[in-house]
Amino acid sequence: MHVHLPDPGSIPVHLLDPGSIPVHLLDTGSIPVHLLDPGSEPFTYSTLAQFLFTYSTLAQSTFHYSTLAQSLFSYSTLAQSPLTYSTLAQSPFTNSTLAQSPFTYSTLAQYQFTYSTLAQSLFTYSTPAQAPFPSSTLAQSPFNFWTLAQSLFTYSTLTKSPLTYSILAQFLFTYSTLAQSPFTYSTLAQSPFTYSTLAQYPFTYSTQTQSFSLTQPWLNPRSLTRPWLNPRSFTRPWLNPRSLTRPWLNPRSLTPP
Repeated sequence: MHVHLPDPGSIPVHLLDPGSIPVHLLDTGSIPVHLLDPGSEPFTYSTLAQFLFTYSTLAQSTFHYSTLAQSLFSYSTLAQSPLTYSTLAQSPFTNSTLAQSPFTYSTLAQYQFTYSTLAQSLFTYSTPAQAPFPSSTLAQSPFNFWTLAQSLFTYSTLTKSPLTYSILAQFLFTYSTLAQSPFTYSTLAQSPFTYSTLAQYPFTYSTQTQSFSLTQPWLNPRSLTRPWLNPRSFTRPWLNPRSLTRPWLNPRSLTPP
């Protein structure tokens, strides 16, 4: 499967608007977050080691998180209840609040999580069952995105460092030393990092040396030994409800394709 790469001069896409309320993907000791709106079916991920996101054609329009504080996907405690969308397995839907970029899920019964449009080019996970996303032990080593509302990835341009996804259909990001020492992306706007040809030179981040080192292929199933989210080791909620005002996927905003 071929993946279109962002053009050097393509429009940068921010997952979060500057100035929005900070949101932490992992907040130590935070209260468990419930899913979606009341009355909706519980949506749980089974095991991300077996079923991962499949990003398909991401080259047609801009996918934009308008503010995670205002429109964010509330994950509940993954250790207690894995997330599942029930209706998504039957028919794809679009989220109208995502900057006029249809956010489609295709065949979520098989956990093929598909983004149809995202900033003219992005990555494609292929064969998620064979290529799980590894992360050592999130319970022992929380993975924090520091102040998501203030600094996050800008696709095509990461502040002053170009972000290049090479062949993510064959390579996925491997975090190596999460069990020994948790690390955070601290203010990416100030300290940007660069994905440079991840298909050939993926990296791992070392908290001790404060640097990235190129180690293993990004999505080499032979090098993956642990699931990304192990329910038995995931004991803390992913999102802090204090910084969420609305769920990311509001059933009222979902429309059939």
